[in-house]
Amino acid sequence: DRTVAPLFVQRCAGCHSGAEPKGDFDITRKAAVAPLVRELWQKVDADEMPPKRPLTADEKAVLKAWLDGGAA
Repeated sequence: DRTVAPLFVQRCAGCHSGAEPKGDFDITRKAAVAPLVRELWQKVDADEMPPKRPLTADEKAVLKAWLDGGAA
């Protein structure tokens, strides 16, 4: 949580939270993230998300480790 939460806040929450999250994907709700883990990783790994400034290799590693660990 200490590494993933700041990543989500800095890089994802601006678009994927609030009343109208883009793509109807609200990263602030576990129920919304859990069924889309594979799709989330595919978009990040392909540098599609975030669209204007893709995650760095280090940021991807943090996210991948979290997803592989069950995205708790």
